[in-house]
Amino acid sequence: MRCLDFRGLAEQASDFDLDLERPKISDTFAKLTSKLPKLRCMLLDDHSEVDLNPLSRSNKSPSLAPLLLLSVRGCRHILDADFFSNQYLRFRNLVYLDISDIPEISANKSVLMSLRLEVLPRLRILKAQGQNMGDTVAGFLLNAFEQQLWSLELSRNGLTDDFLRHIRTAYPRECLRDFDNHSTTRFAVEGSLKGFQSSYRNTTHTTVFVGESEWSATFSHPDRYFVDAPTYGSIPNHRTAARLDGRGPIMDDSVDAIKEAFVTHGQYSTGNNTSMAENIDDLDICQAKNGVTHLRLNGNNVSSSGVISIVEQYGGQFECFECDSMTFPTPEDFDASFLPPGIKLAGILGAAHIFRPVFSSNLQVLRIHHSLVTQLLSIETDHLSAPAITMVKSWVAERYLLPRAEHTFPQAFVPDMNPRLRSLMLTRIPRRSTGPLIDKIINFLKLASIQERVIQETKAATRHGPQTLPGLRHIGLEFEHDPSQELYELENGDSADQFSFFEENGWGSSSDAVSSPTNRLRPSIVANTQTQESARLQDMPPGMQEGSDEYISRTFSHRTVSVWIGAGTHDFHKNRAAVNDYMRLARNEELQYQIKPATPCHVAAGVPSGSFIFGAAWDAMMRLDEPMRKPRTEQLTRMLDVLAEIKNYRARTRAAYTYAQRTTQPGTRVLLGEPHFHWTGELKVSRMDSAGYYTHSKFWR
Repeated sequence: MRCLDFRGLAEQASDFDLDLERPKISDTFAKLTSKLPKLRCMLLDDHSEVDLNPLSRSNKSPSLAPLLLLSVRGCRHILDADFFSNQYLRFRNLVYLDISDIPEISANKSVLMSLRLEVLPRLRILKAQGQNMGDTVAGFLLNAFEQQLWSLELSRNGLTDDFLRHIRTAYPRECLRDFDNHSTTRFAVEGSLKGFQSSYRNTTHTTVFVGESEWSATFSHPDRYFVDAPTYGSIPNHRTAARLDGRGPIMDDSVDAIKEAFVTHGQYSTGNNTSMAENIDDLDICQAKNGVTHLRLNGNNVSSSGVISIVEQYGGQFECFECDSMTFPTPEDFDASFLPPGIKLAGILGAAHIFRPVFSSNLQVLRIHHSLVTQLLSIETDHLSAPAITMVKSWVAERYLLPRAEHTFPQAFVPDMNPRLRSLMLTRIPRRSTGPLIDKIINFLKLASIQERVIQETKAATRHGPQTLPGLRHIGLEFEHDPSQELYELENGDSADQFSFFEENGWGSSSDAVSSPTNRLRPSIVANTQTQESARLQDMPPGMQEGSDEYISRTFSHRTVSVWIGAGTHDFHKNRAAVNDYMRLARNEELQYQIKPATPCHVAAGVPSGSFIFGAAWDAMMRLDEPMRKPRTEQLTRMLDVLAEIKNYRARTRAAYTYAQRTTQPGTRVLLGEPHFHWTGELKVSRMDSAGYYTHSKFWR
């Protein structure tokens, strides 16, 4: 026997431990493993009655094959501090280790600190969710295994941007991306990365711009769906992240996939574990990938700017990236004083470009907050017990925050931004909407159908030519709790104090507006943001370059750069509302900081390509330009069920596609896309229940 999988026996196994006349089940497991010399995989998830320590204290016989997979997720017995470091032969060769949700580890980090390269020299996949390890311990694990791990699961660990900064410094720059190679071979299709590095006090800072071809900015090159052509004559460099051709499937790091690989592959040689290990090492999952390719950071405390930074600098390595929520904005990026106290924002804006192939060439699986596609931020508050608060947050986010987000960060992610992406899961989607959220999700599904149609036509036109990418084949929608009970209370008048939270925090009623957030700004800022006339720079600001009316000189990353502040005496931005707002704000010295290179999103709003801007001035445009009011009850009761609307849309397109198949002449292929716009990929829906767990629907597949 090569595998002991007791995951499905967790409830039944607990009964054995109640019979004191029988041997302890923990000892039984330890003895059982000694009777299975060919055992490779052991899965004991959620067996709270099992003491794992006997496994590391006995049966050190060299005749036993080393254990390759150990999953003890949810086990509750305290592990010895030297559980892994006692050189037990069957642990030393572990390739896959899952120690998630073991509460004793959260209380005592000594077991985590014992995990290091010399103890587990073959480890490739480490899953350690829910350990509350924090940035220090997580950074220790990253350093301890150097570039050995290719899959790392650190969800629900209280991690912050400090850990993300640690990732950026843990790997040499040359491991991540080669600017010149990308720019010369794929510029026409994907654009290129242009940048420079500066060093100061042993710290290297990299600044990156996206250079666009005539096609790349609109994701419209006719060859964008082709897999990469093979490269010849290149000298392999183990320190350079290899770009995949986009054709092969992503490596599966799930426990079932790894178990299957170890059970079905490789042969044991009698009394010779070395030859067995060499045979197993031939598997791709046992090879080091020069860094982490699968990173999961769900349920942590990272910010949107932290996520953007890590993907910008390390995205070329990621094949799978998950981060279901992130704070927006970070304190240093954006003054959110216009929001009531106790309110926080979550989501990611202006970052669609980092998931394009020019940054994330290997990315195939992405799980991220829905704002990447919808531009709709989430409002978070601890006052979840207040009646109707869930629906009010959705209403306020669509009514006030979404227009500002569309104005400030006009570019959202669409399927053709990265045809190499196969699976996209959008998380934290609210169940109720006034309409815009529904429209954006439906539009994204329509664009996926259009992509599918173009790939179909590309295949037909190049039947004997290059192979094509599959495109986006899996879309997941992860919905938050259904506020149906809140809706019932609203419709029946059972919630007289439903808005008390907002009244306590200074929000106006539906008829009485609060003071304009703009007026809460410092007087020096307000003076420059009142009229359109002030968009034209009448006086040369300090630092303005002589002979120029659009740039001023500033020091950035220990070098002098030209920062764009908009047209001075030239009034050619009449149709660029975002640029006009930026020009007014950028005149104020109090917002002339946080210098950053203009992203494709800024360029889409009107900023000249290749320019530096003042990030503080740009982000200040997210401040509301109108009084914020709380919704009336009838406005909330008219909100639509997002899930039901998407389901109805899906049913309509499927019916139209089925009708086209039925009415088309035999032997004639039914084209995808227009006019039915049915997307034939897999649409999976997850819904949060009252206990905070997600259930998955299968009826939309």
